Amino acid sequence: MPFIKPLPEWQATGTEPPLSLKQMGWQMGVKPPSDYFNYLQNRSYEALKELQEKAGEVKTVNNQAPDINGNINVNVDTSTLATKEELTTHLADYIKHPAYGITKSLISNQYAVDIEPSPTIYTEGMGLVLRLTATSSAVDSISVNINGLGGKALRKANGNTLNNLKAGGIYSFRYSTLGNGGAGAFILQGEGGEYGNAGPNDVRVGKTFGTEEGIKQGTFVGYGIGDEIPIEKLDAPLGYMNMPRISSMGAQPSTQYHKDSLKYDHSTDSLIIANTNIIYKYKANTTAYIGQYTAPGSPIYYLQVDEDYGFIYVDADGRGRNISKMDINFKVLWKTNVTIFSSFYGDLVGNAPGNNGVAAAESSNSYVWRWNKDGGLVWGGYQGIADTYNLCLTSAPNGDVYVAVQQSNSIHKIYKFDGLTGVRTEVTLNSIQLNPVIKLRFNKVHNRLIVIFQNSGMQVRAASNMGLQYSYSGITNMKNAEVDNEGNIYVTSGSGANAVGGMITKFSHSLSILSQTIIGLTESVAAIAIDKTPGKEYPDVYFGGQYTVATRSKQTVGIKQ
Repeated sequence: MPFIKPLPEWQATGTEPPLSLKQMGWQMGVKPPSDYFNYLQNRSYEALKELQEKAGEVKTVNNQAPDINGNINVNVDTSTLATKEELTTHLADYIKHPAYGITKSLISNQYAVDIEPSPTIYTEGMGLVLRLTATSSAVDSISVNINGLGGKALRKANGNTLNNLKAGGIYSFRYSTLGNGGAGAFILQGEGGEYGNAGPNDVRVGKTFGTEEGIKQGTFVGYGIGDEIPIEKLDAPLGYMNMPRISSMGAQPSTQYHKDSLKYDHSTDSLIIANTNIIYKYKANTTAYIGQYTAPGSPIYYLQVDEDYGFIYVDADGRGRNISKMDINFKVLWKTNVTIFSSFYGDLVGNAPGNNGVAAAESSNSYVWRWNKDGGLVWGGYQGIADTYNLCLTSAPNGDVYVAVQQSNSIHKIYKFDGLTGVRTEVTLNSIQLNPVIKLRFNKVHNRLIVIFQNSGMQVRAASNMGLQYSYSGITNMKNAEVDNEGNIYVTSGSGANAVGGMITKFSHSLSILSQTIIGLTESVAAIAIDKTPGKEYPDVYFGGQYTVATRSKQTVGIKQ
């Protein structure tokens, strides 16, 4: 279309105004020269003229020139373009391209979904991509219902049931009229290859593997180069497997005076050793010397350690006098004012774990006391336990006190004193006959009392009523016992069958033997301590004797290349 308005012709070129005038503009009182106006009008005319001349150039489209009005008619070949009807048919062709839908519901293991355009039947090869809004059953067969056409099973490529589908997951399917035994099914696409026959016991613990039922956890405990094998897993005759020794400390426990002369403190990872009238402290994992305490009297009869807080309970003045509580640096925090006579077999002092105080018994006059964590007497005094020949004591985490007694008439009893009130209950141990209880230990993992007899084995009793749970006999000359964080029991013994040079037997909490190791000392193994570091399945074991320095050993052996 041509331009109609004529150009405002102006031929006088004039003079271009200076830059300062262009920037500031006309100011009041200024009389512009005529050449400035001629310049502006001439430039406007030239610009409009150029625009009309350029815009008016003849153009062609597909060799078609514009008509008198500037319009161009273009002929387009539409023979290859789809019609509206053909486009509608294509959109509904879910074989050529899959439909996409978000499930509306999951009811009775069937997903419901609507897609657009709505299909009228399920056809062979029909594609469907689903985003799920709910997680399906992990065991039952799952189906899908599209636009109310009826449910169709979802299957794996091998025809197996498909389940355990996850909310938020996007799954691709193709319909097969032969699926589900000819009833038709949507087959999962892109699943991957077939699964083998590996089961949980074929795959190592901590590893996962795929199955027809989904991901499973391995249960096989295997060992490779550089791993440590627990001794109890080795197929070796009981009593003939040596426990590997790692290192030795510089002091030996005074087991001639008291078998509990070796204790582990996991709060500082240190080993505490009583030797005559000196208490030594070593770093357990490096054997580095930390410090020592010397009692004014000799020897030290009693040593207990709060394994959670590191507090030490000891007859700080020696010879059973004044049971004291020390901190980890051997500072005496408080002392009792009682004297505990020594006993060849038993323990007369027992602390309650978790910084819950300490209890003590006096063997000749039937006195039992309990003090709280600050040294205050909770209860105590004469208990009327007549004709006492030998006794030993332990405490539970709640402060309850257990005392095993052998009387001169060979009647054996266990007394339980309530930690708060001192109220006493008792149970009689039958048919023991001149076989003293040498150790009481408390299994806080299973809330049970462990009773160690010198010559006829051991018992596990319920903490509540002291009823018998498990019993074992078969090891003679038992010396000491400790309990690890799993409730396993470690018992030391002296000479006897398969026990030359001392032996450590590891029992489960129900008194099944897990391992038995010969230590190879020139004496009985009397003192024992266990690494109580939380989470350590096979803790290090510390042992010693009257003539043997404290030794650190492990319950595993390494595999070399």
